[in-house]
Amino acid sequence: MSRKRIVQLAKNDHHVNFGGIETITKSIEKHLKTRTFFCPDSSLLSLKNFLRLFSYIIKEKNVVVIIHSPSIWLPAALLFLLVSKVEIFVLRHCVLSGMKSFFTFAETLFVKSSKRIKLITTSPCQNNEESEHISLFSNLPEVPIFNASLDNRNHFIFIGRDSHYKNIHFLLSVYKKYIENGGKLKLIFCTPNAKQIKKFAQKIGILDLIIWRESLSGEEINKELLKSRALLLPSELSEEGFGIVQLDALNCGTPVVANNIPNSGVGWLHKSSNGVIGILNDIEKKKMSQKWIECLVYLENIDDKTFEEMSRSSTKHVKNFTEQNFIDRLEEILEV
Repeated sequence: MSRKRIVQLAKNDHHVNFGGIETITKSIEKHLKTRTFFCPDSSLLSLKNFLRLFSYIIKEKNVVVIIHSPSIWLPAALLFLLVSKVEIFVLRHCVLSGMKSFFTFAETLFVKSSKRIKLITTSPCQNNEESEHISLFSNLPEVPIFNASLDNRNHFIFIGRDSHYKNIHFLLSVYKKYIENGGKLKLIFCTPNAKQIKKFAQKIGILDLIIWRESLSGEEINKELLKSRALLLPSELSEEGFGIVQLDALNCGTPVVANNIPNSGVGWLHKSSNGVIGILNDIEKKKMSQKWIECLVYLENIDDKTFEEMSRSSTKHVKNFTEQNFIDRLEEILEV
């Protein structure tokens, strides 16, 4: 039997973009020696890449296609099924909040009707009888030995791109109220393109209160995390499938404040820990803002012993989510 050839259909180019899904596609490419075709939008370039991939699987034999983009997997799977000896693995990183019913129906229909389509979810709480569970991972790079005390941890930090589900305007509004109530900790804001975010920050009068970091490497992000009191992950929609940035924070002993998002692994990470790794808020629209302000105030005034326990619990729990564990499990599922 010929060796399986693995290719990926990804959304954003992980060579120039940094995010959770990009981290996963880059890791698969590195360890499984895959070819990756990027289709980020409806542009001519994306169409060309899609056709190049289709041409590749026609020519090759015994091909495994890993599809990452939730918006393109359905038409891609339909087309690829026309080619014999092609296995299709859909990595569902999130549930699209506005189209949940449609995608659930489509997944059930196609997974049950074709033995060549397999659905894999990277958020444990999304599991259903048709899906496999892959343990999530972070690259977990080496970080300097961290001090689990409050020394030099005088900032909050946000890391992520400017996407609708990141709930950035909410976070900035909460931070403004925190400052108005006497809050003293600065906010480090790490995002690839902060132009629109800065406009909103200026509009509500907190532009100069935020430390902006727009183009950082993984190592530089770790340095920022090591001097942060907590990572703030205000996402409230299920497009935030897991929030891999949480793992990077926990690896640096930095607790996480997040929302318990339905159909997401964000809350699962907190609940599966043996110790406290941060604060998880239930999503209640009328109370969310006040809850977040209270979280920031609590973390500003937290005592050294409590913070040290939280920080050490964070680094202990995150060791379950290594890159090698992820790759080993994926190879098992792909049977390569």
